[in-house]
Amino acid sequence: MLFRSVKTYGTNHPAAPRAEFDLAWSEEQAGLATNSVGTFLNLVTKYPTHPFAQTGLLLLGDRFSEKGDFARAEQIYITIFTNTAWNGTFAQHQARLGAARAALDRRSPPTARERLNAMINDPGCPTNLLAEAFFVLGMAWHEDVPESRTNVLENFKQAIAAFSKVEKYDLTHERVPQAWCLIGDCALRIAGVETNRYVQARSEEHTSELQSHLNLV
Repeated sequence: MLFRSVKTYGTNHPAAPRAEFDLAWSEEQAGLATNSVGTFLNLVTKYPTHPFAQTGLLLLGDRFSEKGDFARAEQIYITIFTNTAWNGTFAQHQARLGAARAALDRRSPPTARERLNAMINDPGCPTNLLAEAFFVLGMAWHEDVPESRTNVLENFKQAIAAFSKVEKYDLTHERVPQAWCLIGDCALRIAGVETNRYVQARSEEHTSELQSHLNLV
C-alpha cells in the first residue's frame, strides 16, 4: 500500500515526502534495516530541505551509530546541523549532540568537545538537551589521555566541571548517578598529586551509593 502511494504521488505531490517517510519507517519497524536505509536516503535526495528529510537523517545517523559506523553517522549528523534551512530547529541541536557522540566513539575527544562547545554556547540550545551534552563533554575530557601527566590532571578537572553540571540541568536525568561516579573516579586520579581530592572522591562515592539505594526503594 505504501509502496503504491509513493509511486502514485510522484515527486512533486505535497503528500509524497510523507509517503516516502512512512514507507521507510514501516521498513525500519519491520526490521528491514537495509531497505529502510535506502528509502531514507532516497527521501533525503528528493526532498533535501523537507522536515521529513531532517527526521530521516536523524534516524539514519542513529542507525549507523548502532551499527558501529561512527564516521558515517557523524557525517550524517553534520549534514543536519550545517543545513541553513534547519537553523534553530530542535533537530539541529540533536544532530550536534549526535555528532559529538559519534566523534567520541571513533576516539576523537577533541572533535567531540568542539561540537559540544558550539552546542552549549548557543543561547538557543534547548535546556532539556544540556544535561546529556555536559555528560558527553565530561566523557570527552575523561577519555582524552595526553602524553603530559600535568595535562591529564587538567583533563580530569575539566571532566569534573562538566559532570557536575549534569544534575544542574536535570537532577532526575538517568546520567546523574553515573556522573557522580565519574566525578569520584576523576577525583581519585587527581588525588595522587592533590591529596585534598580524596575527600571529594569519597563524597561522590557516598552520594552515588545513596542514589542507588533510593532507586531500589
